[in-house]
Amino acid sequence: MIQITSLNINLHCVALLLCLVSLSQNANAAKVIVIESYHHGYQWDQEYYRAINDTLSPLHGVSYFEMDTKRLPKEQFAERADLAWKYIQSQAPQLVILADDNAVNLLHQRLNDSLIPVVYLGVNMNP
Repeated sequence: MIQITSLNINLHCVALLLCLVSLSQNANAAKVIVIESYHHGYQWDQEYYRAINDTLSPLHGVSYFEMDTKRLPKEQFAERADLAWKYIQSQAPQLVILADDNAVNLLHQRLNDSLIPVVYLGVNMNP
Protein backbone atom coordinates (compact mmCIF):
# COMPACT_ATOMS: atom_id res chain seq x y z
CA MET A 1 0.00 0.00 0.00
CA ILE A 2 1.38 3.41 -0.95
CA GLN A 3 0.83 6.19 1.53
CA ILE A 4 0.29 9.54 -0.17
CA THR A 5 1.48 12.50 1.83
CA SER A 6 1.96 16.13 0.97
CA LEU A 7 5.72 15.49 1.02
CA ASN A 8 5.30 12.75 -1.63
CA ILE A 9 3.15 15.03 -3.77
CA ASN A 10 5.65 17.87 -3.41
CA LEU A 11 8.54 15.61 -4.37
CA HIS A 12 6.70 14.34 -7.43
CA CYS A 13 6.11 17.94 -8.48
CA VAL A 14 9.81 18.66 -7.96
CA ALA A 15 10.72 15.60 -10.03
CA LEU A 16 8.41 16.71 -12.84
CA LEU A 17 9.82 20.23 -12.77
CA LEU A 18 13.34 18.85 -12.87
CA CYS A 19 12.47 16.76 -15.90
CA LEU A 20 11.23 19.86 -17.67
CA VAL A 21 14.28 21.87 -16.59
CA SER A 22 16.56 19.07 -17.76
CA LEU A 23 14.92 19.00 -21.18
CA SER A 24 15.30 22.75 -21.50
CA GLN A 25 18.96 22.47 -20.56
CA ASN A 26 19.68 19.96 -23.35
CA ALA A 27 19.20 16.99 -21.03
CA ASN A 28 22.04 18.03 -18.71
CA ALA A 29 21.60 17.13 -15.05
CA ALA A 30 19.87 19.94 -13.21
CA LYS A 31 21.62 21.60 -10.31
CA VAL A 32 19.25 21.94 -7.36
CA ILE A 33 19.78 23.93 -4.18
CA VAL A 34 17.70 23.32 -1.08
CA ILE A 35 17.62 26.26 1.32
CA GLU A 36 16.77 24.87 4.75
CA SER A 37 15.15 27.22 7.23
CA TYR A 38 16.58 25.16 10.04
CA HIS A 39 19.52 22.74 10.23
CA HIS A 40 20.24 19.15 9.30
CA GLY A 41 20.01 17.97 12.92
CA TYR A 42 16.34 18.98 12.98
CA GLN A 43 14.01 15.98 12.39
CA TRP A 44 11.86 17.66 9.70
CA ASP A 45 14.99 18.59 7.74
CA GLN A 46 16.30 15.02 7.95
CA GLU A 47 13.03 13.63 6.60
CA TYR A 48 12.84 15.81 3.50
CA TYR A 49 16.62 15.56 2.98
CA ARG A 50 16.25 11.77 2.65
CA ALA A 51 13.19 12.09 0.41
CA ILE A 52 14.84 14.64 -1.88
CA ASN A 53 18.05 12.66 -2.16
CA ASP A 54 16.17 9.40 -2.78
CA THR A 55 14.13 11.07 -5.51
CA LEU A 56 16.62 13.37 -7.22
CA SER A 57 20.13 12.03 -6.61
CA PRO A 58 22.27 10.89 -8.39
CA LEU A 59 20.52 12.11 -11.56
CA HIS A 60 20.67 15.72 -10.39
CA GLY A 61 23.21 17.58 -8.31
CA VAL A 62 21.57 18.54 -5.03
CA SER A 63 23.24 20.82 -2.49
CA TYR A 64 21.97 22.31 0.74
CA PHE A 65 22.32 25.55 2.67
CA GLU A 66 21.31 25.59 6.34
CA MET A 67 19.90 28.94 7.45
CA ASP A 68 19.84 27.58 11.03
CA THR A 69 16.98 29.85 12.12
CA LYS A 70 15.87 27.45 14.86
CA ARG A 71 19.04 28.08 16.85
CA LEU A 72 20.17 31.56 15.77
CA PRO A 73 18.65 34.75 17.19
CA LYS A 74 16.21 36.57 14.90
CA GLU A 75 18.67 39.46 14.59
CA GLN A 76 20.96 37.18 12.54
CA PHE A 77 18.30 36.00 10.06
CA ALA A 78 18.97 38.76 7.51
CA GLU A 79 22.68 37.96 7.52
CA ARG A 80 21.94 34.27 6.96
CA ALA A 81 19.59 35.19 4.11
CA ASP A 82 22.37 37.23 2.50
CA LEU A 83 24.74 34.25 2.79
CA ALA A 84 22.11 31.93 1.32
CA TRP A 85 21.55 34.33 -1.59
CA LYS A 86 25.29 34.53 -2.26
CA TYR A 87 25.43 30.72 -2.23
CA ILE A 88 22.57 30.53 -4.72
CA GLN A 89 24.25 33.04 -7.01
CA SER A 90 27.60 31.25 -6.83
CA GLN A 91 26.05 27.88 -7.74
CA ALA A 92 23.78 29.09 -10.60
CA PRO A 93 21.15 26.38 -9.99
CA GLN A 94 18.34 25.44 -12.35
CA LEU A 95 15.98 25.05 -9.37
CA VAL A 96 15.82 26.25 -5.76
CA ILE A 97 13.73 24.56 -3.09
CA LEU A 98 12.84 26.84 -0.19
CA ALA A 99 12.13 24.60 2.77
CA ASP A 100 9.85 26.04 5.42
CA ASP A 101 8.52 29.47 6.29
CA ASN A 102 11.70 31.30 7.29
CA ALA A 103 13.46 30.50 4.02
CA VAL A 104 10.37 31.63 2.11
CA ASN A 105 10.01 34.86 4.08
CA LEU A 106 13.67 35.75 3.78
CA LEU A 107 14.39 34.79 0.16
CA HIS A 108 11.18 34.70 -1.88
CA GLN A 109 11.45 38.27 -3.17
CA ARG A 110 15.01 37.85 -4.44
CA LEU A 111 14.09 34.58 -6.13
CA ASN A 112 10.90 36.05 -7.61
CA ASP A 113 13.04 38.79 -9.15
CA SER A 114 15.43 36.22 -10.61
CA LEU A 115 14.71 33.74 -13.38
CA ILE A 116 15.34 30.71 -11.16
CA PRO A 117 12.35 28.39 -10.72
CA VAL A 118 11.37 27.85 -7.07
CA VAL A 119 9.58 25.06 -5.24
CA TYR A 120 8.10 25.90 -1.84
CA LEU A 121 8.30 22.98 0.60
CA GLY A 122 6.69 22.74 4.04
CA VAL A 123 5.13 26.19 4.12
CA ASN A 124 2.71 26.64 7.01
CA MET A 125 1.39 30.07 6.14
CA ASN A 126 0.21 31.78 2.96
CA PRO A 127 3.19 33.79 1.66
